[in-house]
Amino acid sequence: MNAGDVFCLPSHKEGLPTVLLESLACGTPVVATFVGGIPEVVADGQVGRLVHSRDPREMAACIEEVLETPWDRQQLRNYVAERFSFEVVTRKLLEMYGSVRRDS
Repeated sequence: MNAGDVFCLPSHKEGLPTVLLESLACGTPVVATFVGGIPEVVADGQVGRLVHSRDPREMAACIEEVLETPWDRQQLRNYVAERFSFEVVTRKLLEMYGSVRRDS
């Protein structure tokens, strides 16, 4: 993924695919379908593109757009580290569990 120009995930169903986090952590922009948890990872236009249909022409256009965009690979790494690092995810989980415990 470090050597790639774009990572493409054309899934019809997904949970929260860690492969997108891995790609972004390598500084590689992504093109992925707007399904499951993918929109929680991919900020459309900011770290890649989201494809909203199953039309291969839309996928191809998004890949072409990403390939033509001059991406700041360090910005992509920072994006994923600021939102999905072990520390950030652990803190958010503890906050969520704490709020559930307080509410019950």
